[in-house]
Amino acid sequence: YRGNVMALTTHNVNEKLHSHEEICAIRYDAIHHRLDKLERLMMKAIWSTMTIMSAGLGALFLILLK
Repeated sequence: YRGNVMALTTHNVNEKLHSHEEICAIRYDAIHHRLDKLERLMMKAIWSTMTIMSAGLGALFLILLK
């Protein structure tokens, strides 16, 4: 009888562990998606800033040439 209790306990722990792993995988995917979205947003901001600065420097260069 005692062996069955231990087997049930081990089985329950394994089920909980598997469930925990599935939940963590879902959370990881959500975090990964959010980080990708943030990275894309930051890259757009960087490229926009670089473009505006390049245009400003180009305009300043043309003004100085006159």
